[in-house]
Amino acid sequence: MMALADWRDVALILLLLEAFVLTMAVGTALYFSLRGLRRFQVWLKPYLLLARTYTRQAHDTIIRITAAVIAPFVWLHSLLAGLRRALDIVGGR
Repeated sequence: MMALADWRDVALILLLLEAFVLTMAVGTALYFSLRGLRRFQVWLKPYLLLARTYTRQAHDTIIRITAAVIAPFVWLHSLLAGLRRALDIVGGR
């Protein structure tokens, strides 16, 4: 009966050692991955700022061009709507 208790204690110690080793392995991998992620963010930051500058310039250019292209059509539509309403008022509707 005593031998069974001894084997139980040995098995418990082995399980604890296994859990400790696996936890250390996962912790080490997590530590190095977070460290690498921080380095990647530092490396990526200037490129993101540059991309933001280019997208802002593209946005402003697109807004300016579409406003220049669409403005005459909006003006014409507004003029025609105003004339229609004026004719409706004059016609008594």
